[in-house]
Amino acid sequence: MTLSLSGERARCKFRVVPGLSAHVYMATMGTTVTSHIKPMITGYEDLEERH
Repeated sequence: MTLSLSGERARCKFRVVPGLSAHVYMATMGTTVTSHIKPMITGYEDLEERH
């Protein structure tokens, strides 16, 4: 059984879209929306000291 090109694309969409959505959701769960994204772009993160 071979899938048509549209069938393969549909299977890919059903895997990529939920995965991408989950990554965006998890990346924005910090104290602010950009608190996890900014260190990925700049390569530097200010760490808070815990007492």
